[in-house]
Amino acid sequence: MAVWISDTIDALWVVYDLEFVSRRAGEFEKCAIWDIGALALAGGVVQSSFSGSCVPCHPIPPPVSLEYAPITKKWLKKQPNYCKSKRICLQRFLQWLLQCRVSYGKSKIILASHGNFRSDKVVLEAECLREGWKLPDCVYFYDTLSMFRRILPGIEHYSLQSISRTLLRSTCPVEHRALADAQLLERCLRVVGAHNLVGCIYRGHKIPLQSLPGIGYYNERNLVLRHGVSGVYDLASRCVALRATERSTCRSLLVHFYGIKWSNAKKITESLLCMFAGVPRGTTGVVR
Repeated sequence: MAVWISDTIDALWVVYDLEFVSRRAGEFEKCAIWDIGALALAGGVVQSSFSGSCVPCHPIPPPVSLEYAPITKKWLKKQPNYCKSKRICLQRFLQWLLQCRVSYGKSKIILASHGNFRSDKVVLEAECLREGWKLPDCVYFYDTLSMFRRILPGIEHYSLQSISRTLLRSTCPVEHRALADAQLLERCLRVVGAHNLVGCIYRGHKIPLQSLPGIGYYNERNLVLRHGVSGVYDLASRCVALRATERSTCRSLLVHFYGIKWSNAKKITESLLCMFAGVPRGTTGVVR
């Protein structure tokens, strides 16, 4: 479910970061978490923090990029925030979130990270499902990447390091430790101000519209606020219900009814076609 953020939203903001390993780059559903860091904000000020690390898997694969340092089981066990198992680490993180929500009297928790929708959100959800859990309904996700693209047009890269260099006017290396990177993102958010934290938040285990190539901030705003689209599955469901499941009909619906530019509609259509492939021909119900 998509919720458009307003000034009156009753939510606890939590800036967080995950560090994880993978045997193949880009396969976020198969990644294994080894470090969690988070900061709970109230009144724009950090009120509480969480840090936990664990052995991600056996054996631990090498880094997928030279940008990341290799980690070992021996090294992890020496960390002050070490948890005996990943299950315990995740449990402590979720318990901390819920305790903070109660302490500050909020109805929702918004987990904000940089590149959240394509990485951290996917990894956290997958790890919870492997433990047999679903995230609480009060947990929502927000991706700062779209916001920075909107308010900082024209910078060469939108990595956290590049953004921090632009906003903080200093070289702040991304340490690839979860708490340190969450702290760096929080400093950047403090500079841009809470008034720039606009856009969509999504409940756990729901696919954000911006995960589709061709949907950015403005197309998302149009789909959610003007047409009431609540997420990727809702958009696909509407196409199925209107029998717009072929390339030409789907693209035409996106352009002429939803007002999406032709170039973006082409990208969105290709993603939706992959979803339609598993739906029996003639189906008019909701795509699950």
